[in-house]
Amino acid sequence: QAPQLASLFDVLFVYENYPIGPSLELPGIEISDVIAGESTHYPLTVTAQLTHQLQLKWRSGGELTEDFLRRIAARFEWHLTQLLAEPDQSVMNECCLMPDEVAARKEAQTELSKTAPHAKTVTECYREQVSKTPDAVAVLAQGVTLSYQGFDHRVQQLAHFMRQKGVVANSRIGICLPRSVDYLVSLYAALSSSCSYVPLDSQLPSARLKSMCAIAKVTHVLTLSEFSAYFSECACIYLDQDDSTIQASPSDVMPLTVQPDDELYVIFTSGTTGQPKGTSITHRSEFHLLQWYQQCFAMNADDRHLVISSPGFDLTQKNLLVPLLSGGSVVIPSMPYYDDVEILHCLSRSKATRLNCAPSMFYPLLASKDYTALSSLKTVFLGGEPIHLKHLSEWLASQECQCEVVNTYGPTECTDIATYYRLQQADFTEHSVPIGRAIPWVHTLVLNDAHKMVPFETEGELYIGGVGVSQGYVGQPEQTADKFIVIDGYKGRFYKTGDRVSLTQTGELRFLGRSDDQVKIRGLRIELAEIEGQIERCDNVTSAIVLCEQTEQGESVLLAFIVTTRGLASDDLQAALLQALPHYMVPSEFILVESIPLTLNGKVDKRQLLSFRVHRDTPSTEQSSLTVEQQLIASIWQQVLNMSVIREKDHFFQLGGHSLTAMQVCVRVSRRLNVDISVNILFEYPVFVDFCQFCKKQSQS
Repeated sequence: QAPQLASLFDVLFVYENYPIGPSLELPGIEISDVIAGESTHYPLTVTAQLTHQLQLKWRSGGELTEDFLRRIAARFEWHLTQLLAEPDQSVMNECCLMPDEVAARKEAQTELSKTAPHAKTVTECYREQVSKTPDAVAVLAQGVTLSYQGFDHRVQQLAHFMRQKGVVANSRIGICLPRSVDYLVSLYAALSSSCSYVPLDSQLPSARLKSMCAIAKVTHVLTLSEFSAYFSECACIYLDQDDSTIQASPSDVMPLTVQPDDELYVIFTSGTTGQPKGTSITHRSEFHLLQWYQQCFAMNADDRHLVISSPGFDLTQKNLLVPLLSGGSVVIPSMPYYDDVEILHCLSRSKATRLNCAPSMFYPLLASKDYTALSSLKTVFLGGEPIHLKHLSEWLASQECQCEVVNTYGPTECTDIATYYRLQQADFTEHSVPIGRAIPWVHTLVLNDAHKMVPFETEGELYIGGVGVSQGYVGQPEQTADKFIVIDGYKGRFYKTGDRVSLTQTGELRFLGRSDDQVKIRGLRIELAEIEGQIERCDNVTSAIVLCEQTEQGESVLLAFIVTTRGLASDDLQAALLQALPHYMVPSEFILVESIPLTLNGKVDKRQLLSFRVHRDTPSTEQSSLTVEQQLIASIWQQVLNMSVIREKDHFFQLGGHSLTAMQVCVRVSRRLNVDISVNILFEYPVFVDFCQFCKKQSQS
């Protein structure tokens, strides 16, 4: 298949069965040295001529390179040779693999047979580092600086207090706290108690938090008293109420009983059944990831790791762990939600050297084109979604950039990172960035539907094996059995990713898309079926289809197309969904349709659905009469949404807003008005004048 083409068809095959000779004879005339000029207007034309032998000609209309034509011609010849030798073989088998591909398969089988080196627990590695560098800076956050010794003093005090509250080894401990020093202390206190931890984002709906605790069988939750209503069925330890008692607790080191194969953490992601899925990761899996991460990028005591992603995001875990295992520092910005301004200020103050986030969270840091704050960065790790190079090229070419960009790929089920790719200058002319090669002790296979290896440059599904593969989904054996499988000829279990990829001849993997409806919004995995199920639970909704669309800026937005028995207000739907779903899973737009259109083969016609979307007209240049406070808020909307005019009745999400831009608006409004505006408020009051009215009441109170 020729990439990046949209023709009616890609390949034209022509079989010429008329006789062709070297000369042409007519009565009284003899013509010799016949030269025929041939051209094609199609991406690939294959012409077969049968004379005394079979000849194949491969031509392109200009879309394909000569190298590509030579490779596909050589492969076709090899296929014919193998099929003649074994005519009864199925073409789905591996009999048509070329010699270098057979060698690659054997190499993969050999690597899988090897045993990974000895692993330690993450807690053991942390304690070793505390002993090595007790006076070095461990944490920088909210004006607080803690040495390794000072940080561990707080960790052990909390661990002792947890033991007094009935926490026993091998329990699952929920952590529901803002991104802060207390969050980091709680995480390491759970590990020092020989327990695993479960990140619980306080911004999630209470029903979802309760569901996560029930699925994971969380015994205790470390949290604040303001979140007490969320965890009525769990024993809670309130860090604010119990602060004085915790500070009076002993600080001697707790004995450890945890082993490398014990659970380290449980991360929840969206699930197709309507319930989130909890993935269990062991110390052994994380240890091998952190060893590679630290050694491959030479992380040391001079590094400061800035953590801007959500505590519940899988990529966040290594950034909270690896600094304190390598002698570096964790830098935590002061922000309740994503705040690009605060992140840049924090970068300037801390001189952070490492940053890891989703690409869409990094792009806003480049919007001002003033890259001074980024000059201290040595490495930016981007993962969770494809990279759009057009957003990075100007920064990478600037004098302030002394930074390497690394594309990381890996599902939560495979301990965050399975493959990586270091961006090269030559990549800037490509359409996409490869996801690269597997990290040590992780193995990747590109297979067809029969679980057979596909040739190089051919699309297949990615399967991941090795030490990074998780234990499965907590309390969901059927889903675990469906996704974690054994493949004939290969050792161990493999995770069936659902990602469509191809393997280049140089050994690099390229991401091509999904085989299902799973999408990524700012790196967070979303099952569209879960959103559709929640919408269909709303009154008067008969069916719903949710699609993910790319904006001109390369951002992903969710659109919901709904069939109802009577009209529904989008604001009411958004408010209802916020009771069950995280804000980033709530669609930005709701479009009412009479019925869901289908294609001839009975599938949802997504193209026709998108045609039902009504785009907003260009706003009038007449600005409504606004108060001083409304003008301030309007300027923030204009800046974040890149709009020239904001009118009183404008709807935030109909202007192109989404969960990330909603965070930016709420943070900036909170800072300018000195009030606390949570991101859910903008979902509840998306109309400009209503949002301003709420902000006014908050200011007055």
